Amino acid sequence: MALLQTETISPLAIKPSLTAAEKWATISLYTFLISMVAAPFMSVGERVSNTGEGNALRQILFLIVFLLAIVATRAVKPHFKIFAAPLSIMATLAYCVITLKWSLAPGIGIRRLFLTILVVMIIFMNVQILTFKQTTTIIRHVLIGVLFANFAVVALAPGIGIHRAAEVAGFGMDPQLIGSWKGVLAHKNFAGSFCAVTILFLVIEAKEWGVMLRAFLTFLALIFLWKSASKTSAGLAVIALFVSYFYGKYNHYYRVAVLPALGVFLAGVVGVIWMYWDVISKPFNRPDAFTGRVAIWRVLYRYWQDHPWGSGYGSFFNIGDERPIAHYTKGPKDWVSLVPEAHNGYMDLLISIGTYGMILAVFALLLIPISKLLVWRPEERWQGVLALAMLIFCAGHNLTESSFLDRDSIVEVFLMFAIALVEKTTRADRQRDLPIAAARNG
Repeated sequence: MALLQTETISPLAIKPSLTAAEKWATISLYTFLISMVAAPFMSVGERVSNTGEGNALRQILFLIVFLLAIVATRAVKPHFKIFAAPLSIMATLAYCVITLKWSLAPGIGIRRLFLTILVVMIIFMNVQILTFKQTTTIIRHVLIGVLFANFAVVALAPGIGIHRAAEVAGFGMDPQLIGSWKGVLAHKNFAGSFCAVTILFLVIEAKEWGVMLRAFLTFLALIFLWKSASKTSAGLAVIALFVSYFYGKYNHYYRVAVLPALGVFLAGVVGVIWMYWDVISKPFNRPDAFTGRVAIWRVLYRYWQDHPWGSGYGSFFNIGDERPIAHYTKGPKDWVSLVPEAHNGYMDLLISIGTYGMILAVFALLLIPISKLLVWRPEERWQGVLALAMLIFCAGHNLTESSFLDRDSIVEVFLMFAIALVEKTTRADRQRDLPIAAARNG
């Protein structure tokens, strides 16, 4: 894939040429990303993970990062905002707050939503201060650092870096996890996501590192991705690169024709699904399909039919013995009752914040950011390519795993970065186009 980036700068470092705000924002983002990697280990253990109890250290750590972002925001001009997320994101989070009114576990839901809001604010506050390149360079540095740390842990402490049988027994986890590489991360799916996003950044964004270095690092990421057995992440990385490559060829002057054509195409897809639903849905009739996920989805679908408004944000999984899924299975020994997530982000939204909440979230998290990339020109073409690749990866990943609006989960964090980068790279384009449109209309 030909790289579309033209900007070249030296790797980002905290140096005198950075403004005070950029220095604070840089420290805040590095601390945040490192905390995201370490956070799952702060909540390891049956008591914390299954009962919904919070971890004080984890919460304090993110509060410190949030305060660093506040310092950075206050150090710049007044037009920089603490509530920097787009209106669609804030409306979605506000709806999540409303769902706590009928929450099955409001205390747990409030803690989880507070952390989610904190993560969103940290990302958008810092990205508004830093340039697009500064932000992506920070992310890339952490991605590469985690990649090398993953290999080091697998080599030096395989009992930690590779899934063992003891991690699977009694937690509703797939026995096929045994032997998969996870490195410094808590789960092989986390490692797979990290490797896939690392590949996206190396192929699209890391121009200043040179072709040979990037090829070598990409090879390492591919090796670890393969050993993690994260087939979903591997396939989605290919799809994201493929789609974003053609987006790089897209001319925004054709949007008047492209957008209606895209609408007709999507309508055609819906029509084909409607006509051939029996064939398409056949795999979902087998409980063992998709490594047993269909058995989980069937249970969740029954719950949604009984509770179309959802259980309330963060109040379905891991809330103790009264978790709803336990009442829709054969008993506490049924492996489905032990799963910690829906293994489908869209289904997870449906059972937690209900039908309307899911629709609102999908628009805010995916449809609106993608439409902005199609309607408005990014400041530089490679920026739109990277942002779209990240959006495609996160959207696809949630078909088999759950991360939408899930606090500091890895794919959720990358999704929020993608949305923030879309806002950043298309905002200048909107500001340029407004006076032009005004002049044309007299």
